[in-house]
Amino acid sequence: MLNWLRTFKASYVLNNLLNRSKIAHNKPLFQKYNIKRPLSWPINSTVFSHLPQPRPWIDEIKTLDELKAHPNFLKMTHSHQEHAIHWFEKGYLIFREFFNQEEVEEINAEVASLLSKGNVNQRKNNKIFFAYRHSDLLGKLVRRKELVDLMSALTGKRMLPFQSLNFIKGSQQRAHSDSIHMTTYPMGYLTAIWIALEKVDDASGPLFYYPGSHRLPYVMNHDFEHGGNRYQIGSQANAHYEDKIEEVIQANNFEKAYFYTEPGDLLIWHANLIHGGDPIRDKSRTRKSMVVHYFGEDVICYHELTQRLALMPTAEYH
Repeated sequence: MLNWLRTFKASYVLNNLLNRSKIAHNKPLFQKYNIKRPLSWPINSTVFSHLPQPRPWIDEIKTLDELKAHPNFLKMTHSHQEHAIHWFEKGYLIFREFFNQEEVEEINAEVASLLSKGNVNQRKNNKIFFAYRHSDLLGKLVRRKELVDLMSALTGKRMLPFQSLNFIKGSQQRAHSDSIHMTTYPMGYLTAIWIALEKVDDASGPLFYYPGSHRLPYVMNHDFEHGGNRYQIGSQANAHYEDKIEEVIQANNFEKAYFYTEPGDLLIWHANLIHGGDPIRDKSRTRKSMVVHYFGEDVICYHELTQRLALMPTAEYH
């Protein structure tokens, strides 16, 4: 019943009205871009189709030589320049042992404590949402300066944490780009990190991704059979989207890569990198991990698939 109600756009309008303060930061941005509609109304990429479509500076670049000559690249540190080249070509970065063993143990203990106290809940889809909002330790982790500085340099905007997801087991999620679920105008101002909180191999359902897929056009609602109408969101919209992504992968012959990890390893990925979670071969295995999504400062943040503005507490947005 609840899932059926969620297909009605009016349910999100009501939710927006009840959470006015969490979407209020969009008001000056709507004015800036001359978007004449209430903040509470449904919204998707077609609302912005008549506007300029700028991208993060590195996404506007066509060649490696152009990247190396760009002013933003030239003012980077040497290590950031190396990261920028890999980001430009592949759409992700890997850092081995970014967090040490002690830090990993602290994170796992903190998540277990939050669960036992009832501060967070593990949903049926295996996701624990927004744990960082209930923990000083996790809050400091997602705002770690070297992470935020790097992602901000790659996008050209200060990146702000929006959402965290903790997993006990592998997600087993089909291939997708995060931008269908967490979208921005201008496009591309989303980054994400994936923190391994234990060893991950084939048996535990590893994260997979398709290097270079970030440079494809974004797949939005109008690019597949969404199944919705003026009043409702298609009840199978996500499945139809994932079918479309499978078509895109096959058409472009992308090579599938896996993120096999030791505890503390870190992956950062681009807003449009296609990725997912492999099936769990050994059902007794866990795959403890933490994902954090970041939005760029001063961009409109919304959810393309469900056509609603992202709820962002004012204190966090600033």
